[in-house]
Amino acid sequence: MDTELRATHDLPLSSFDVLFQLALAPMGRLRLSELGDKLLITLSGISRLVDRLERVGLVRRETDPEDRRSYYAMLTVEGEARLCRAQPTHVARVWSPTPPRAPAPIPARR
Repeated sequence: MDTELRATHDLPLSSFDVLFQLALAPMGRLRLSELGDKLLITLSGISRLVDRLERVGLVRRETDPEDRRSYYAMLTVEGEARLCRAQPTHVARVWSPTPPRAPAPIPARR
C-alpha cells in the first residue's frame, strides 16, 4: 500500500495516516502528543513527520494558546485535498479481496 500511495499520490502511508487522523479530529487539529499516541509514534518521530508534511504544505503547526510548550498539527486545504485524492487508493487496497502477495508463513514455536 505504501508503494502504491507513494507512486500514485506522492504520499507515504505514514503521511496518509497523519492526514487521516487530522481529518477525523475536531477542527482538523491534534496536539503532536495526541497524534503520536494515535499512530503509535514517539513525540520526536511525529515531530519529524509533521516537519516534512509542513514543508510541503499539507499541515501547519500552531502553538497551543493554553500551553506554549505544546503544538498542534493542523490539516491545510492542500492536505485535505491530497487526502481526498489518495483515499480511493487506500480503500481499494484495504478492501482488496486478495493481498498483493502472500504473507510469509509464521515459523512454528519450539
